[in-house]
Amino acid sequence: MKDNLFYGLVILFCFLILVGVVISPTQETHTVNVEKILAGEPDFRLDINSASAELLMLLPGVGEKTAHKIVDYRKKKGRISALSELENIKGIGKKTVERIAPYVRER
Repeated sequence: MKDNLFYGLVILFCFLILVGVVISPTQETHTVNVEKILAGEPDFRLDINSASAELLMLLPGVGEKTAHKIVDYRKKKGRISALSELENIKGIGKKTVERIAPYVRER
């Protein structure tokens, strides 16, 4: 009898965990629009003020060193209020800023 109660409680506990995971309100999904990608349109926009170096490396023309320079610049200067401000970082010019502009949002 005690074993049945124990196993019943274990099954109930597992069920409640499963239900909590399935209906979790914090779950986010992101769909990728293949048509936009094939047309060369961005399917995402990074927040230039909060993106990690790893995310910044997803931008065209931004490698590991440049991404870390952007993060360091934010730490020293604070919020980036305009994308053109990135031109103050050594190694980032107007062309790079123009290339990443469609993929970046400013807040």
